[in-house]
Amino acid sequence: MSELIQPILDGFISLLQNLQFASDPPLAEVKYSWTGQLINPPTASVLAGRTLFPAHGEGNLRSMIHQITIRLGIVGSDPEELTQRVMRYVQAVDAAIQALPNTVWGNTIRVTYVYIAEHDYGRMWTSGATVAFWPDIHLAVEVEEIV
Repeated sequence: MSELIQPILDGFISLLQNLQFASDPPLAEVKYSWTGQLINPPTASVLAGRTLFPAHGEGNLRSMIHQITIRLGIVGSDPEELTQRVMRYVQAVDAAIQALPNTVWGNTIRVTYVYIAEHDYGRMWTSGATVAFWPDIHLAVEVEEIV
């Protein structure tokens, strides 16, 4: 089943690798996994959650909904400033997702809807003077496989 979600993950990876932020540095690392460590922040991970197969496919199409999480990793030393920066990163990623053209996904699937289900700004971590946040953007991507 990984071939069904792979074009979606690849599309989000490409989006994040090329995303420019107005007043913040670009993402230094974009990957498919999350280790819980910020080696080279700011980072993004595109995480496959699950694929649902609703019973309503049409003709030669198989319908599915991919649940995906984009987890950012952002560090700083001032919790107040970092909180504002986290919100800017999440808003920029959200806007970029909403502006994605359907051509980004390749030609084996048809994306019918990208639903941004939730922004989760939580998970603050501190160690000495370092503060880190791992905000999540939860997505549901409805696609039809072209067979």
